[in-house]
Amino acid sequence: MDTCLGDSGGPLHVRLQHNSKVTPFLVGLTSFGRPCGQSHPGVYTRVAPFRGWILETLQTNGAPEVTDSHFEPAECALRHVAIRQLAISKVVANGTGVFETFDTQRSYITTEFVKEMVELKWAESITPRENDCIGTIIDHDTVVILGECAAHAG
Repeated sequence: MDTCLGDSGGPLHVRLQHNSKVTPFLVGLTSFGRPCGQSHPGVYTRVAPFRGWILETLQTNGAPEVTDSHFEPAECALRHVAIRQLAISKVVANGTGVFETFDTQRSYITTEFVKEMVELKWAESITPRENDCIGTIIDHDTVVILGECAAHAG
């Protein structure tokens, strides 16, 4: 239904709107699912319980400016509003003159490969994995992946 082979580690995000621009906000990572769903939902891991660990890891590994407020949805949408594309058609249900009606039900899961995803390829000599891993970009130099994808690196 919503996951396919190789999707593990990919993002499950909600779309935050600010100034008619949409910012993806990470809420989960794909864990597993039956091949391309086969009418069964995928299984996701919530990232919220790992918020403290993510913050600590970022701060101790070269991003001391990151604070807890960086993980608040409104702060995230505002911080990135200048670099996101205008997405009026995705959120405006009806627009006439100066009035616009927003459709709050226009949220969906997509199986397309989005620009916030990266594929990690390991050399066979480093790790004999059947599949490479998909990760989610959360910062200009930070990628969140499943632990099993990097366990060999310590």
